Amino acid sequence: MLPTGLPASARAAYLQRLWQRIMACRPAGIGLAGRVTVAFTLDASGRLLAAAIARPSGMALIDRAGLLALRRAAPFPAPPAGERAEDWRFEVEIHFGEAP
Repeated sequence: MLPTGLPASARAAYLQRLWQRIMACRPAGIGLAGRVTVAFTLDASGRLLAAAIARPSGMALIDRAGLLALRRAAPFPAPPAGERAEDWRFEVEIHFGEAP
């Protein structure tokens, strides 16, 4: 879910930054391919408040690795100004063993 009230370009650019940061923090060498979608909430400073699996990969190892990547990537850059902290809920698909 994206916060309302910001230009679509600002939301898209911020989500891209989050995704790149999470992808860079994936654990190496899990030896499986798949995709997991994680849902998470940030505060106004970019601190991770909550994290969960939104769409599982079907493989517990990939799901755990996705949450680990998310936690390793935190804290995140502060979201663009103009929204309340409780509005910053996101879903990001994390890829393993394949090109994004």
